Amino acid sequence: AGVMLQLSCGAIAVTLSENHLRKLWALFKAAAERNRKRNRKRKRCSSSCNELMQNVLEPCKFAFGEAAFSMLARLLTLQGGHEKAGGMQAACPASVFDVLRADFGVTMELFASPINTRFPCFCSAAPDVDGAFGSLGSFFTFKPLSGAFVANPPFEPTMVSAMACHMERLLEAALEAQRILTFVVVLPHWPEQLCWQLLRDSPHASFVLNLPRSKHAYIDGGQHYRRRKVALRLSNHDSTIFFLQSQRAAMLAPVTLAKQRRLLEAFRAGW
Repeated sequence: AGVMLQLSCGAIAVTLSENHLRKLWALFKAAAERNRKRNRKRKRCSSSCNELMQNVLEPCKFAFGEAAFSMLARLLTLQGGHEKAGGMQAACPASVFDVLRADFGVTMELFASPINTRFPCFCSAAPDVDGAFGSLGSFFTFKPLSGAFVANPPFEPTMVSAMACHMERLLEAALEAQRILTFVVVLPHWPEQLCWQLLRDSPHASFVLNLPRSKHAYIDGGQHYRRRKVALRLSNHDSTIFFLQSQRAAMLAPVTLAKQRRLLEAFRAGW
């Protein structure tokens, strides 16, 4: 994972591995490039204005350091202000994202951070500091009519219920517009919780896959500062994977038995 580094501002310091710093730099540069392309498509302005805009958006290591520190400090705060609380930001194994992309076309996460995102664009809880690394904002203000997305939200019932309701509205709009929209949702196996029942009973639920405890793994939320010696850890609870799809999405990308097996194997992550 590379050597351990510290970014500091005054008396406050945040820790991360060299590899994670390199990942943040790659995300930072990619986001800056997208911003440049987006601004080129806007209404024409003078050549001097264009030159100024390019200089402002050019990625520089000074701006990157400030952005990285701010993002990591916010992430640490969201985790409870202590590195031992890293379990709050756990992620699916990389192999899971690879299977979801190959089998369902998933190209974006709806609850991620610059540290644990697998894709260059994502939704996150802190877009004011995550935007420099590719965050498109909160999922609750994101309104796609098409595409394929994975959601591994904070395991908080009220938030999951709000997520389920937002997904239902988007899927209804996609159905009316005859668009192709898929959500893959990762949650604990919570049959007693209303939020879990909302997803299970959704008219757009095309399949529900259960993962037995200790038969699947997650990446620890403190991966970037090595909260654990091994970032990958077996789950201590059963999990459920919900597939919510518009009618056209379910027809074009059905959850076949072969796809289920590949996803189950990906969640094992070699265990």
